Amino acid sequence: MSLLFIILLLSGLLLYVTGKYIASAFIFFFFLLKGFQIIPESYFVLKPIDYAVVYIFALFIWGCIKYDNFIPKNRITLFISIYLTFILFEMSLSHFYYHIPWSEIIRTGRQHLFVLSYFIFRRLNKSEIDYLIKLLFYVVLIQCCLFIIQVPTGLPMLTGYEGNFKYGYIYRCYNIPILLCFYVFYGVFCNPFKNPKLVITSIILLTATVFLPLHRSWSIIFIAILIFGFLLKFGMLKSLRNILITGGIAIMLLSVCSVYISSRTMNDIDKVSKGEYMDTEDIELDQESTLLFRFAHFYERFIETTETSIGSVFGVGFMSEGSKYTYNNFNFIVGLSDEKTNEIVQLDTSDIAWSLLILRYGIVGSIIFLSFYVYFIVFYGRRYNNPMALSIMLYLIFIIGLSITSDQLYYVSFFVFPLMYNDILYEKS
Repeated sequence: MSLLFIILLLSGLLLYVTGKYIASAFIFFFFLLKGFQIIPESYFVLKPIDYAVVYIFALFIWGCIKYDNFIPKNRITLFISIYLTFILFEMSLSHFYYHIPWSEIIRTGRQHLFVLSYFIFRRLNKSEIDYLIKLLFYVVLIQCCLFIIQVPTGLPMLTGYEGNFKYGYIYRCYNIPILLCFYVFYGVFCNPFKNPKLVITSIILLTATVFLPLHRSWSIIFIAILIFGFLLKFGMLKSLRNILITGGIAIMLLSVCSVYISSRTMNDIDKVSKGEYMDTEDIELDQESTLLFRFAHFYERFIETTETSIGSVFGVGFMSEGSKYTYNNFNFIVGLSDEKTNEIVQLDTSDIAWSLLILRYGIVGSIIFLSFYVYFIVFYGRRYNNPMALSIMLYLIFIIGLSITSDQLYYVSFFVFPLMYNDILYEKS
């Protein structure tokens, strides 16, 4: 089976070098999105992300040799250069200072190569990128249909279903489509369908997939950002008067929403405000991780990281979860339990991105990484009259908003779309 995916990868590379960019990029996204979450990862033998990394790295090398202007002299190139220089420094620090094996460093650090996708996809023109994004939109809609089927039936329609569980008469499913955070805003503000019925149907599918996991934080953050998007779209934030009016309405809406927040959540917020997450030994876990747990998870790792000046500035290295190095050097007590070993998972978490950022990057690296997000939010925000720019900006804000409840902010793969569309809007402006 692995031979089939190697052939598919080689086909993607060949299609790119022969100028068939859309088909090539579609193959890349097939690997990046884990076989569109339909094919089990065990079939790939390697991780699907490894094929995507090889695709990016191979075409980057080829592009540097083939084209004189493959790497443009612009602000994005400067950002990427600073970021990758820092990552290379982190990898060297991990090996020569922390004595982490190269195999672990490469396995942990390989995801950072996805920033090079900017140079590869800037060869595509606007019509090609728009067509590619539309193709992936259809894929996500199919994934949403499969996800929705899971909720009443419990059938494992998408990969990553191991964390799904029975919840009353339905199932709580967390294996949502990977690109949902972008396409839910794309579907609302930049829907490619011309038929109004198809537009409404696609929006219902996307928004239902956001709400069906019954995740309060996701739902509240999504609603707040969606309202913000509509206010921008209809020009309601262009004057101080409108801002004050909409601000008052927003406060009233939040007050109403707070009524529907469970008492446990309100209790967690109260405990966090009092700093009780600092008592990490007293944190208890249940089937659904709480806000208090997430703050305690970050706080324990923040304290560990900032014990030394090197750790404070640069993090504690690119070690991998479950390795001998990790086992010998860390003993965190806040975290989910590994089902196989019954030990606390020390590094990896899907509950909060900030734990991963502070461990891997330290304070300096986290600032460098977050500067990407700030730059692109401002870049696309200035062009919010363009539906695609508005969609990407809201997507980036959504990712940051979810950083206390998910790990998406940490992964560079979620940054491909903003990088891919940058030159189109820059040249247009």
